[in-house]
Amino acid sequence: MFKKITTFIVFFVLPTTMVHAGGFVQVLGDFGGRNIIADFSQNTNNADLPAGKGVGVSMGWRVPLRDGESGSYSLHLATGYKYQSLSPVTTARVKWSHWASEVLLLHRPIRSNFGLGVGLQYHAGNILKFEGTWLNDDVGFAPAFGVSGLFEWSVVPEFSTQLRLSYLQYVATDTEISYPALTLGLGLTYFYSE
Repeated sequence: MFKKITTFIVFFVLPTTMVHAGGFVQVLGDFGGRNIIADFSQNTNNADLPAGKGVGVSMGWRVPLRDGESGSYSLHLATGYKYQSLSPVTTARVKWSHWASEVLLLHRPIRSNFGLGVGLQYHAGNILKFEGTWLNDDVGFAPAFGVSGLFEWSVVPEFSTQLRLSYLQYVATDTEISYPALTLGLGLTYFYSE
């Protein structure tokens, strides 16, 4: 489903709107989700590594779709890298990372600094990596699909801040244990090539 939507956007939507499009760089911080290390290590010292928590950096493309009396609509396509680590002791570390992509439809009411958006997310390369004294094997997770809702606010056209609510579910490939991640995130975006 995600692949079909992406194909439609790339071959039918983008060619008709690229002349007005612009790129952006985004930094995100997410919080929340089930503890993802408790089932894979006995030496965690009761540590907590939420499945949805992490810091992400992404780049993307904003494509204006329509301007009307009710406001403007735009499509945001982004891909980047999300990461978090945990070091309860100096000789051990756990890393949780993945490549994150998103397709977001944003509506901004006319004469307003606010915007609302809904989107689809896809996380691939989901790896839980143990280093140091935690001699566990790395744990792989299946690609995860999710949904997101966004509230955006901007004072100047070049920058915007976002409050994002997302839900994904990560499933370990070996054990098939699922780890739901309902996350609340804060983001800062810089737009260029206007």
